[in-house]
Amino acid sequence: MNGLGRVVMFKLCLDSSVMQGLKLVEETISESIRSDEPALWEMARYATGSGGKRFRPLLMVLSYKSVGGTSLNELAPLAASWELIHTATLVHDDINDDSIFRRRKTSLFKRFGIVNAVVTGDYLFTKGFKLGGMYGKELVTITADACSKMAEGEILQMKNLHKACVSEKTYLEQISLKTAAPMAAICKQGAMLGGGRCDEVEGLERFGFNLGMAYQIVDDILDVVGDESVLGKPVGVDICRGVVTLPHIAALRQADPVDREKLLHILEKNFVTPDQVEKAIEIIKSTNAIEYALGKARKYKDMAKMCLSPSLDKKYRDMLLQLADSVVKRSY
Repeated sequence: MNGLGRVVMFKLCLDSSVMQGLKLVEETISESIRSDEPALWEMARYATGSGGKRFRPLLMVLSYKSVGGTSLNELAPLAASWELIHTATLVHDDINDDSIFRRRKTSLFKRFGIVNAVVTGDYLFTKGFKLGGMYGKELVTITADACSKMAEGEILQMKNLHKACVSEKTYLEQISLKTAAPMAAICKQGAMLGGGRCDEVEGLERFGFNLGMAYQIVDDILDVVGDESVLGKPVGVDICRGVVTLPHIAALRQADPVDREKLLHILEKNFVTPDQVEKAIEIIKSTNAIEYALGKARKYKDMAKMCLSPSLDKKYRDMLLQLADSVVKRSY
């Protein structure tokens, strides 16, 4: 399934201009990753053609259109740059996490090797920045700052691997850097490029931040209760990696003493067996942790919706509201 197909799975009522914008993004991605080196081009196509949701380009297109932006050709390279940067981080994340699958198929490094995957990730990142560099210092600085926060969030998460004592506050800080900050930047840039007023730009930036928080919390919920055939990857990946997420934190607070000790032991192990992953998921599900985490995601979603200025174009404002609702209802 291509990126546009996955966007449709958000079940949004997108108009033809939005779909055209996303099509232009796809074309820009395909053209920008071309290489005179056939092997590199093949790996870049493999990474970018894996059926991602194209959530970030969609966010940017809707932000741009909501403030009155009209030139989709102007927007497409910037939206494509974020998808390339995002894909580059996934390629490198899969190496760090030893992930076998990504987007329903074998991860890049498992198919082509670690060295090739590192180079391909670097290639996609530089291609993304090349596209983004067309827009002037202010927009490029926003991208660079957001990417810096992504790196800081990744390091903070790595520092806390296998530490079951991680607080909810620390978890929220991690995801604010890794996921929410880039989404805030994407919405802000779309609104700026579309000529939005200061209050509209600021509102869309806050919308993106809060939506990013909700998005990541739901991602972490799906790692516990998701359907592997829908996700395109196994559940329990965070448990295997030692990444302590909100469902884990909430379960540790709620579980009875015996189950709490078992869950602590599993989360703090450097290596876990499939049976231990299954047991951890069973304990988490036996508590109210999933409902708690989903409630937190809904709060961020509601905050995001309240950030949208009433002055935005109603049609595209409504699409943004629908997108926010879909984030907490999604199954992948």
